[in-house]
Amino acid sequence: MKFKLFYLVVFWGVCYIPKINAQATKGTDFDFAVQVVENDYAGFSSKVTEKNRAEYDKLKLSIQEAISKGKNEDECIGRYISWFNDAHLRYPIGVKQNKGKTYNYQPDFLAKKIDSSTFIIRIPDFDESRKADIANMVEEYKKSNCKNIIIDIRGNGGGMDFTFDSLLGLIYTHKGVIEGIEWLSSKNNINAFKEFTSKLENEKVRAYYNGICQKMEAHLNEFVNDGKSAMEITSTKVSELPRKVAIIIDGNVASSAEQFVLNAKACSDKVTLYGKDNTMGVLDFSNLNSINMPNSKMTLYYPMSRSKRLPDKGIDETGIKPDIRIKLSNPKTLGTKIDQWTIWISKEMSK
Repeated sequence: MKFKLFYLVVFWGVCYIPKINAQATKGTDFDFAVQVVENDYAGFSSKVTEKNRAEYDKLKLSIQEAISKGKNEDECIGRYISWFNDAHLRYPIGVKQNKGKTYNYQPDFLAKKIDSSTFIIRIPDFDESRKADIANMVEEYKKSNCKNIIIDIRGNGGGMDFTFDSLLGLIYTHKGVIEGIEWLSSKNNINAFKEFTSKLENEKVRAYYNGICQKMEAHLNEFVNDGKSAMEITSTKVSELPRKVAIIIDGNVASSAEQFVLNAKACSDKVTLYGKDNTMGVLDFSNLNSINMPNSKMTLYYPMSRSKRLPDKGIDETGIKPDIRIKLSNPKTLGTKIDQWTIWISKEMSK
């Protein structure tokens, strides 16, 4: 089966774009962080508007004053970064982003029958190292001959989009269309982009990214894209099974896991989302670069791209809502257990 999608390079938790080591500067690390955010962060023009520009400027002045009085600079940078309320924009010290929910059930990878009709695949992350494991779990489902499947991604904070292509191939029913992205062209972003692209082994993919890089160089300090308003998900085959697909979400589903949800809904009419909470909402700004502070060498992570969903269809403010709200209480533990949620969903799918 041929399955085709130009994947966003969306990262969560681990950043795969190389670090840029900042040159020595006469200013403070805070001044440097502000410069990076204002010049290189793809979300800056969306986050700082005419309505809150005065608030933003006041924040900078108050932090500069605090630093001048001896306040810990790294904590001040953390306070500055947290103001943007973007979990993809982060600094390791200071105020922590806390968009997610607190769950203690700790899901683990699982692929097994729930009953004669329903199979469950539980995937707590989409790290690129899991691609083969997920493909193997899909094959286990196919051997089961179950007519329904539950894809449980509770707690999945993301990873790499290409990790879940076997899942999309399994549930695909029609061509899907999703919004594309655009890249903020800046000197730091271009340098990171070039280094990343040079290491790509696939010639077609490398040529594609080289074309984007050339556009970035020709349009410095602007947003650029590949000229397409959307991306397509296509396959040459539609599988008879599964007949119904349930995807379980929670408030810690983020980044590439949210992209999986959007892709699944776009290319399959078998999918129903189940959950108690909306997803976290960490996808409008993506493709992280990392840069070291000139003095402390602490690392600041920031997104280089923004979604074409913006400004009217962003998800970061709300997350993705389930189609059916689960009214049962949250399980105390998950691990590899078949919990009350999956049993209830299995019964609903068999009706």
